[in-house]
Amino acid sequence: MRKTISFFILIVLIVISLSACSFSEENKQPANGIVMIGDEQYTLPIFERYKENIKEKEVFEVKTGAVDENKVLIIDKSTAQAMIKAKILRTNDVNNRSDSISIKKLPDIPKGSSLIFTHKDENHITSIDLNSKEIPVSYDSDAWIGNSRDYKSQWYLIVAENDVYKEIKANETKLQLIRFKKSLGYEKPKMSTDNTIVIEYLKLKRQVKDFHKLISVKFITFEDES
Repeated sequence: MRKTISFFILIVLIVISLSACSFSEENKQPANGIVMIGDEQYTLPIFERYKENIKEKEVFEVKTGAVDENKVLIIDKSTAQAMIKAKILRTNDVNNRSDSISIKKLPDIPKGSSLIFTHKDENHITSIDLNSKEIPVSYDSDAWIGNSRDYKSQWYLIVAENDVYKEIKANETKLQLIRFKKSLGYEKPKMSTDNTIVIEYLKLKRQVKDFHKLISVKFITFEDES
């Protein structure tokens, strides 16, 4: 009887172990890229840190601002489509609250308005006041650029038609999208004690004075290379 129970326990442990491994393989998120927002003079030290591991680099013109204490990232339709192509414009997975999925197609931008992506609690928003000018917006969903929302730089993400984007008065800066030749580690590693990416991020913060004030840096996962 004891042998039967022991064998049953062993089977249960194996199943649990395999399930955990499967979960880790699907969700560990290899850090095979990075997205940086900010003037290139401030992001240069980080670019230099990884230049030997860079496979591809794309640079986009973006605008930034703030509503009260909340940061706003403004991109045009062309940039949004590039983010969708790279599979890094993401939203919550309705089937798995702890995960996200890439957006396959940019929603239609209503005439006379721009799309705004932010937390669903603000789905009533119809405009934002940026630099004393009202910008009409239409709420779409809770979406962001990267593996997860960076509230420090993307409390609000606005996507405007290209011509409308040009007229928006806000700080002009750069968004750099970099693919690595080799992953630096995993944002959701198999072992909870694996702090490789956390430590790497702390090293980046030490390289740029006033890091959070001047730039935003997030490790990302390119799905086609995961």
